[in-house]
Amino acid sequence: MTGVRNYEDLNVWKLSNEIRLRMRPILDRAEFVRHSKLRQQMEECTERPCPQIAEGFARYLPGDNAKFVRIAAASLAELLEHLTRARARKLITDHEADDLRLLARRARGAANAYIRYLQSAEAPHVEPPPETPPARTEPEP
Repeated sequence: MTGVRNYEDLNVWKLSNEIRLRMRPILDRAEFVRHSKLRQQMEECTERPCPQIAEGFARYLPGDNAKFVRIAAASLAELLEHLTRARARKLITDHEADDLRLLARRARGAANAYIRYLQSAEAPHVEPPPETPPARTEPEP
């Protein structure tokens, strides 16, 4: 993980971005008009991971970053369920569902690997705040 200077270089971001690029034209199909709630849910869970990963990356501490990556991984898991629903309603083909499910599983695996790394990473050195001198007390007479 050393040397990553931009969240767009992370495998989890790349895979999540690929999912959202593939899902956008699918969700724009007329078939989804009658299933507006499912469409909205699918759109949200495909659009959320990249911004979550970006926000986590902007956090200075590994633990904070990991929280956001966990949220991204949860959105990917949600997408897996919605793909099953869309396939059952014949809104997507079996081939599309299989390809997207594979991609979502790969992205979730990359998220979990990144989380494991973040859990073992040491926080960058942070200068402690300057110490406040102890309050002076007057001696008793």
